[in-house]
Amino acid sequence: MAKRIGIVKRILGYAFMGLVLLLLFEWGLYALVSSYRDTWNSQIKPTYSWSLYSSSGQLLGSKRGVLKLILRPYITYGNFPNQKTEFFTINSDGLRGESIPKERNAKSRVLLLGGSAAFGTGLSSDSETLAAHLAAALSAEVINAAVIGHQSGQELSYFASELVDYRPDVVLVLDGWNDFIENRVRGRVVQTGDVGFHQIEQQLVSLTEMTTGSPFYRIVPITREAFIPTIWKGLTQGLQSAAGRVSGGGYSQEEIKEAVSIYTGNHLRLNRLAKGVGSELIIFLQPDARSLPAAVKQSLSDEDRKLGEAYLSFTAAAHEILKAGGIRVLDFREYAEVLRPEFFMDHVHINSEGNKLLADIAADFIRKPSAPDAVAQPGS
Repeated sequence: MAKRIGIVKRILGYAFMGLVLLLLFEWGLYALVSSYRDTWNSQIKPTYSWSLYSSSGQLLGSKRGVLKLILRPYITYGNFPNQKTEFFTINSDGLRGESIPKERNAKSRVLLLGGSAAFGTGLSSDSETLAAHLAAALSAEVINAAVIGHQSGQELSYFASELVDYRPDVVLVLDGWNDFIENRVRGRVVQTGDVGFHQIEQQLVSLTEMTTGSPFYRIVPITREAFIPTIWKGLTQGLQSAAGRVSGGGYSQEEIKEAVSIYTGNHLRLNRLAKGVGSELIIFLQPDARSLPAAVKQSLSDEDRKLGEAYLSFTAAAHEILKAGGIRVLDFREYAEVLRPEFFMDHVHINSEGNKLLADIAADFIRKPSAPDAVAQPGS
């Protein structure tokens, strides 16, 4: 009996020591992540750091970035209204820049949709954005309704639920990258062209697991989410990354085809809505530095080379479908020779000089005569 008690004591001792070591390891990782988070919270270039708030204004999570985002119906999240920093202004409607009334005046009006590139993340001021340069080039009102991370499904919902009231002459959408890359990052195509919804859904699933069912079945989710979150998330992200590489990193033609179908389907619907209020939709397929001819001359990693090639396949297929659907398309591939590497802050976010070039290209394209049934163009 005494021998058995001794064995049990040793086992409990080893278990206790293991638990202490695990907690120390978790604490060390937490300290490291906290240090990284503090640095990230103050980041401006090449992208603004961000934080997320509930619709009632409560901070969600520990990130306290420069740009505030808020959960919103229909579009998952948008810009928190009434923000003023040295880098950007968000007006009372959650749009970048000073307020523009919904009522029309004599000026022509362009509505800009898209993700972080259209929004102008990483820039030093509102005057450096594509919207600001385009307004100067066209002598028109340009409303910057872009939201970082947004995809085609959110752009469609945003226009239908709110932005339609601005009744623009032209709806210009600078996008493509987010819809394409979401498949690679998440390991599956997001069926709606929407980012954020599935992350929120997963958090609700975890919460349900922790608060319902028998105590035995609660152990795993509680351990995963509360007890050793840093270790668990690090391991799962590593495994997901490895699985992505084994399966081809999300570059299969079948996956690209499905992503193209979702992307173009959303824009064909947006086109019908835009026409219904007398607006013309123009899609500007956004550039990626890895997909430019200049990138071929650089020493790209094998992963970047594959990514650039896959994005070219995505944009080429999307262009053909959109064009066949009667949508005017501005394709960065047609201007690739003038898009120099120094215009990019990273592979997809463009500086002020690059935005001016894109604005000049877009302005010339908008002024071109379109199909006979198209609406009048700004500056024409």
